[in-house]
Amino acid sequence: MHKLLESISNTLLDDFENEFVLINGTRHFLKNEFLELSTGENNSFCFIDGGNGEIVGSSAFSLNYNKISQVFFSGTKYFNSKTESFFSLSKKTNSKISFETEPEKNFDNLTEEVSCYDACCIIRSCSELDSATHVSNCSSIVLDGSFDADKYCKPFFDVLKQKCLSSKTILLGVSKTSGFVTSKGRPISFVLNELNKNNHEKWFYSSELIQDGFETCFVKLHPKSEHILRVDFLSEQKDLLKIALENLSLNCSDPVFFGYPFGLIMADDFARVSKQEVSELKAEAFVKLGKNSDLVEEAAKSSDAHAVLDKAKF
Repeated sequence: MHKLLESISNTLLDDFENEFVLINGTRHFLKNEFLELSTGENNSFCFIDGGNGEIVGSSAFSLNYNKISQVFFSGTKYFNSKTESFFSLSKKTNSKISFETEPEKNFDNLTEEVSCYDACCIIRSCSELDSATHVSNCSSIVLDGSFDADKYCKPFFDVLKQKCLSSKTILLGVSKTSGFVTSKGRPISFVLNELNKNNHEKWFYSSELIQDGFETCFVKLHPKSEHILRVDFLSEQKDLLKIALENLSLNCSDPVFFGYPFGLIMADDFARVSKQEVSELKAEAFVKLGKNSDLVEEAAKSSDAHAVLDKAKF
């Protein structure tokens, strides 16, 4: 194992000359060009996150309980929250997946090769975007996660984008992690943190990573933060980005997670579907199924074999 650990260390110790990230065939070279973030103003924010838990599922269907939460802040002051819940059912037939929901929502069939559970996760993501389109009287909307979601969600994102542009509402997507890896095999957050050591306490790096209608930057939003966040923003709002990040940084002083918006921590908490909730809903579901419960339980065994071994060994 020592040689393998040494290999990792050597990769991380390499210099930063001519290091780049490859996006859509284009090289984006990383440079020591960071912009310092100043103290922001107390603008209004809506933070949005979603969660789901599978009640019963198999390779052919998945029934999920979903929550979508909106949390409202004015600067550092919390003043309201809303949580919507619904059930989603995905069913696979040949090469397509169809959806049913309660309360009823309209979703087109999905033709991607994904599991029924993953299909319900995609529906939840679409619902987060749809929820954001109904937000009003906020300076900024902050979504949990990046804008490069599943292509099925793109129509929902496009509607939200136009709504934000027309209402002059800043739209940001904040990710705790990033999958970008540099040409030298290192996480981009690691490289940026090393390049900026002993410089700015709070900063953002405009990476010029441009994708379909949005761009990506990397930020450190609190002097004590140990994490570099990925932030996606609309290309049309680039001139407003620095001010928006400075205002967002006021919401990032909670000791639980320095540098991460407390509004997103709250939204995650409100939207999280606990194991206890899933267990209670599953018990309720099988009572409602009555004599058909054995059929559903038998079908579900097609996907729970690993769980049987986990219980036996651990």
